[in-house]
Amino acid sequence: MITISVIIPVYNAEKYLRKCLESLLNQSFKHFEVIIVDDGAKDGSSFICDEYAEKDVRFNVYHIKNGGVSNARNYGINKAKGTYITFIDSDDFVSVDFLENLIKVTRNNTDFVLSGISYFGGDYSDSKTEKLTDREYDIGTNFQDCYSVITMPTITSPCCKLYKREIIVKHKLSFNNNLTYGEDRDFNIRFLPNINTVCSCSYIGYHYRRGIATSLSQSKDYEKQLMVDLDYWSKLYTFLTAKGDEETLLQFLATKLFHIFNDRFIQITQFQDLSFSNIQKLFREYSKTPQFNWLYCNMDKVNNRTLIAKFYRWHLLFLVPIIYNIQKCKYL
Repeated sequence: MITISVIIPVYNAEKYLRKCLESLLNQSFKHFEVIIVDDGAKDGSSFICDEYAEKDVRFNVYHIKNGGVSNARNYGINKAKGTYITFIDSDDFVSVDFLENLIKVTRNNTDFVLSGISYFGGDYSDSKTEKLTDREYDIGTNFQDCYSVITMPTITSPCCKLYKREIIVKHKLSFNNNLTYGEDRDFNIRFLPNINTVCSCSYIGYHYRRGIATSLSQSKDYEKQLMVDLDYWSKLYTFLTAKGDEETLLQFLATKLFHIFNDRFIQITQFQDLSFSNIQKLFREYSKTPQFNWLYCNMDKVNNRTLIAKFYRWHLLFLVPIIYNIQKCKYL
């Protein structure tokens, strides 16, 4: 019986892939399958995938035409047979007891399991961890539980988690192939409304390699990222407000939306080197969106005391583009 399906999308990862696959080969928990989706790799990754498929019958390799990480994960979902699915990136690795510790948390047939994560590598001299608490949540009926889950530090990533596969299949959930940024959190915010029970655990066994830039972050297409952020916020708003309308919730949503607009406009101003007239034009365009209109009516709930937040709060919007132009990429 296959309890866990481990899905690994692979593209040009030969430098780190062996460490990733070796960490699964030696797992203390044995009832799992590994679905390796070679997304048209052009380096030696394909040969490494085949090498591990020869080592262990639980490792299954699928070589497909390059279609991006979302397409590769979706391909893996369609091949999965396990009760639960977990996703691992090919440049990361897991501890030897990773699967064992996560499956222990499912003893009450929980729908979703979240664990902590360890970050390493990149431009950082030491590691950083995000640790959760050992707790069960009922997000189907309990608003506070729902709010607690959505504000967890690891909630947007598909890694260090277990998803009940039957829920993904029943609701025909998949990663959005049109997104090259934010596809992880988009999947999770569409998964959450379909579940009731969530468990978090303090165990940390997923090791995430930092500092490997994505193509979108390299292109610095912050206008595109802003549109994706606004769409995610709208899904988040719909999910949370269906559970309740407590003041803490509205403060959370308003503050998050303010940072989406403000942070992205700071980046747009810096990296796209827009003229003042273009900044004004872009700001006017986004001020017509329904998300901005909601923020405009709820700025009193934003937990931010910077000067730029005050201009938003005082409805002095004609001053906002001026500040962005003068103070490029500097928080006030």
